[in-house]
Amino acid sequence: MVNARMTEGLYGQIELNPPHWVLQERQLVNWGSYGGYHTFDPSTMFDGTVTLLTGQSESGKSTLVDAQVSLLYPTGAAFNKASNAGRSDRSDYSYLRGQRGIRNDNGHDEPVFLRGMTDDGEPYAVWGAIVDRYEDTTGGGTLSIAKFMTLPAGGRSEDVDKFFLVSRDPIDPRLMDDYRDDVFSVPLFKRVYRTATVYRQANLFHEDVWSRFGLTESACRLLHRMQASDAPSQLDDIFRKGVLDEPSALNRGRALIGDYTQFSENFTAIERNLHRVDLLERMADKHIRYIDERKRMETLRAVDPGREGGAETRDAWLGARVHECIARVAPTYERGIAENQTKVASAQRDADRLDAELETIREQKNGHGGDRLQRLQEQLRDAERERERMAARIERLVPQFTKAGRTVPGTASAWQALAEEAVEVRDAYDERRKEIDALAYPLQERCSAMRREVKDLQADIERKRRSRTRITKEMADARAMMAQAAGLEPEQLPFVAELMDVQGGEERWRTAMNVVYASLAPVILVDKRYEHGFARAISQIPHASMARRNWQFVDVQQDYHGEPREGWMSGKLTFNEESPFADWVRARVADARSDARCVAHIDDSDVRTRQVQEDGQIKDGAHGSHGTKNINQVIGFVTEGYLHELADELEHLEQEMDRTNQEIERIGARKAELEAQRDLAQAVLGVDWTDIDVQSADAGIAMLHDEIERILADPALAELEARERECKVRLADARKRLARAEDELAETKRASRAARAWLDAHGDEQPPALNKACVELLEQTFDGYFGAGTSDEERAARMLGLDSGARVPGHGAPAGTGVNATLRALGKHAEKAVHARLEELRGMCEARKSECETAMASYIEQFMPNDDRVSADVENFQVFEHDLRELNASTIRASADEEYFHSLEKIHQDLMQLNTALDADRSKIIEQIGKINRLLERYPFGARRGRLSIVPQVSKSDPQFLAALRARLADLNAYQQQGRKDIERCKQLFAACAPFVELVKEGFDEFAANKRGNANLDPRRRSRFFGEVTDPDGTVERINSTGGGSGGYLQELTSFAYGAALMYLLANDNATEPSYATVFLDEALIKADGQYTRRALSVLPGLGFQVIVSAPEAKTGEIMASASKVVVARKDPENGLTELREAVLGTGDDHAS
Repeated sequence: MVNARMTEGLYGQIELNPPHWVLQERQLVNWGSYGGYHTFDPSTMFDGTVTLLTGQSESGKSTLVDAQVSLLYPTGAAFNKASNAGRSDRSDYSYLRGQRGIRNDNGHDEPVFLRGMTDDGEPYAVWGAIVDRYEDTTGGGTLSIAKFMTLPAGGRSEDVDKFFLVSRDPIDPRLMDDYRDDVFSVPLFKRVYRTATVYRQANLFHEDVWSRFGLTESACRLLHRMQASDAPSQLDDIFRKGVLDEPSALNRGRALIGDYTQFSENFTAIERNLHRVDLLERMADKHIRYIDERKRMETLRAVDPGREGGAETRDAWLGARVHECIARVAPTYERGIAENQTKVASAQRDADRLDAELETIREQKNGHGGDRLQRLQEQLRDAERERERMAARIERLVPQFTKAGRTVPGTASAWQALAEEAVEVRDAYDERRKEIDALAYPLQERCSAMRREVKDLQADIERKRRSRTRITKEMADARAMMAQAAGLEPEQLPFVAELMDVQGGEERWRTAMNVVYASLAPVILVDKRYEHGFARAISQIPHASMARRNWQFVDVQQDYHGEPREGWMSGKLTFNEESPFADWVRARVADARSDARCVAHIDDSDVRTRQVQEDGQIKDGAHGSHGTKNINQVIGFVTEGYLHELADELEHLEQEMDRTNQEIERIGARKAELEAQRDLAQAVLGVDWTDIDVQSADAGIAMLHDEIERILADPALAELEARERECKVRLADARKRLARAEDELAETKRASRAARAWLDAHGDEQPPALNKACVELLEQTFDGYFGAGTSDEERAARMLGLDSGARVPGHGAPAGTGVNATLRALGKHAEKAVHARLEELRGMCEARKSECETAMASYIEQFMPNDDRVSADVENFQVFEHDLRELNASTIRASADEEYFHSLEKIHQDLMQLNTALDADRSKIIEQIGKINRLLERYPFGARRGRLSIVPQVSKSDPQFLAALRARLADLNAYQQQGRKDIERCKQLFAACAPFVELVKEGFDEFAANKRGNANLDPRRRSRFFGEVTDPDGTVERINSTGGGSGGYLQELTSFAYGAALMYLLANDNATEPSYATVFLDEALIKADGQYTRRALSVLPGLGFQVIVSAPEAKTGEIMASASKVVVARKDPENGLTELREAVLGTGDDHAS
């Protein structure tokens, strides 16, 4: 056994430490292109430490290396990309069947396999194996590990069955070929390999093997990366991806996210239950109110007219109530008869005495001229009534006179003159009216036209101010329709008119500009990129909905040549240089077909030059034109000056409209005056002077007053006149008292007879027994029928017919007729009242029922959506009542609070642990790199035999992230220190943690918006790693994987980094050799040439590793020089099968192995 050896070369003497477990042999059965049985024997410590595995592309090198992945590395580890040829379809299944390639079968890709199907297309079972035998160079013997795979005939990838074996004795997989027709099983393997431990689960197998080899998942991850064709070669990637442990902050972050998510879901469930309780409690309240309303309806059952006997019971109670009222009032009628008889006798005596006294006075009055006075007084009354009628006629005439600016004449002659004038007015009215209308109508039409012009101009100004264009509304509308149809913005379809204007100082040529380019200005320009399909899109617009519009496709990428000319219209223009069409417009307006020479006066003799004057007159050859009335001034930019011009035009138009309105008002005043004169004329001609001669009427009235006053001048007659008036008054009062007393006596007698007749006919009636609700309702109905506050006497009088002139019983009417009528009316009134009350209660009951059932429906929708057994019916309330009892509202509310308190406390713990982990993870990286550096101190680095150390730089998390964490911890710490449980504050603090939890989520790929989490939780991603080489003379050089040294020097650094990382993962702190030594490398890791390749390849063996390098034949030059053994993979192009041959170094020969 060799414990140590010395290697000479550029490195000088390097002491190599013996490894522990090295791969002695790999046996393959039906693995990929290795059909049948094959062995691979790498170089060991006994005959060398570097093995080169070479061959042409796709010859089977990666297939051999992938056996390491399938057998030893964690389940799910990816196979080498080189073997996938860029695909990800390699698996144990494809290797077991020997997938050779892909063929296209009728448009479908189908894999081609070496095994599992006969040439005739018959499927057959396949089995295969990977068996590795390791040697412990310290003298601990050997260890064989194996993976057997079987696939039944026609089986798919999920049908692959796997068995894993571990044994101290050799395992020869060929022994299982004797059982290829049997079903492989654990007992079978134990019978064939008696000392082997057999596993069915890969994880248990790996636990066993890894513990024997001293492997960990991290070490396997690094070994796996080193053998990949895309293995990381940067220091940062090597340590981040292959060495450093997963930081605890990631676990703490996941715990925080998980806890917060779970608690949030719990709170949602709690709030849902609380909401359920709230709904159920409110539903229960609504159900109670519904039951109360239903009970109130039941209390009126006895008088419900819809129920049997209800009407009879009601009428019986009302009859008894009427009887009670009449019986109470009847005695008052007897007393009233005696009292009224006395009043009648007294009033009759007074009337007789006053009749006699009045007759005596009249006889005395006639003896003093009283008959003449009576006739005069009658004439005076007639004259005064006529005078009032005249005054009324004059009052009706006053408005017409006032409207015409006149007053009512006071004499007959003036009235006659006015009547003659009225005839003239009436006869001339029609002619004068025509004259006025002839003046008014044209002005009104002009004013309406100007009003429309003002409105259009105001809209045009606003549109131009907003759109910054001078084009007409019709042009803008047409462009908008075209843009919408073509799926473009209107701004993408400019008119030529919008892209140019006259220069400053050339404003006088604006009219000429609009004439010269009248045909070009309304052309719409379209970018040629939109030409395809443009016409089809525009065809969607109904042709009758827009005026005809022309457009021009312009290639805005093309250069257009054509410069404006001095003295020509094009030379007086400026252009919108921001438009992509500016060059095209500039060239187009300068074109000889469009441009015109600007002249003061047209030269008629010039027939070759197109000319234009300031006023727009134009001459082109033998043709000319003048006038701009039909040419829209649309060319130009919208400037403030232009807007002021439009505003001035609007102001001028409004002033002209005001003047026209004033003239219309003056003509209207003349018309109103004529109408007033006509109305007055009609009124005057309809009245005669005698109808309004109040002066004559006043004179006649005065004469009658004089005559009456002369007669009344006799003192005796005046005294008799006064006595007569007084006697008449007293006599009238006496007669009124007599009539009233007689009426009251008759009424009293009638009431007494009616009451007595009713009582005699109905005896002593008693009301039926009713509950309080029925009695109160009927009593309210009884009172309501007669009116609140009426007395028993008033009610009895109404019932007995005493207040409606009804005939008294015994005088042609049957006894009780009035009372019976009242009872019928009262019964109908009570029926309506009871019905209305029942309907009111029924409506309230239905409303309460609806409220309750609505609450039920809401509850079912939210909490029982799929339960068809329960409907929203008050009759099902017991179901919801059961839910309410089951939920136990008081317990839920109490437990909800406790859940909030507990959850916040747990989140507080998560945040504290995360905060601690962030610091600890950063320190752990520095600690891990320190351990690696202690390993590196043992080995010389570089040609100068310096000492390499790795320098980590670990930055902190994002300051905003840390600030947010500290803020949450500060709030939670403060809340905890208060020592009291405030549920609302607890909820607020829990909710306040949500934004920070979202920040934490951004540290994980699965939550990040871009599927790449940030580095806040992972210090590995915030770390940079540098190499520092301290030479024997004390010189310190800093290098990294991207700079600071030559390619070979950097390659040596990479090899040292990998070696140190592996030593860290595979050796104890005091060990000088790894426990597991076999390392597969892809040639991509050995990028340098010459001496640096040999030095790089000597690093890992120098650290005690068994190195197997996989490289294509074209890249084996320098690697060959460093190899102690070369194995060549050859694939037969005919059958696709691979053989391994060992090459004899220095001869180029090889032989099968």
